[in-house]
Amino acid sequence: MDQTTPIPVEVEPKPTKEHRKQVLWQIWLPLSLGIAMFLCLAVASVRAGPVTTAKLANLSSIYIIIPNMVIGLIFLTLLGAMIYGIVRLLSMFLIYSRQVQDYFFNAAVFIHLWSDKAVAPIFSIKAGLAGIRAFLSHFGI
Repeated sequence: MDQTTPIPVEVEPKPTKEHRKQVLWQIWLPLSLGIAMFLCLAVASVRAGPVTTAKLANLSSIYIIIPNMVIGLIFLTLLGAMIYGIVRLLSMFLIYSRQVQDYFFNAAVFIHLWSDKAVAPIFSIKAGLAGIRAFLSHFGI
């Protein structure tokens, strides 16, 4: 008796309408806009007139600066998002940090009050002795 396990057939999942829409807006549109912008810059640089070394140097500078500006814009957006997130976190933590600060303030007042009570007998004895010494020294004793 020959027992063979059937080989599972992999079914290709069909992309949903929403997935195709996301692919269009998130991949193909930015890619086609970037290619169109590059082609427009290339056509504009060719039709600009006679080619000189200065003109080519300026175009090279532009072609180097544009990608750096795009990357800088991405980092600026990320920085803004991080600042917004930190502000939101601080506003949430502000309530709890105020409560912690109140607890520590109450503890400081409690410690200060009991330390004053602990040294009060010693201060009163020393103050009394100092008063007696001052009284006796006034009479020269």
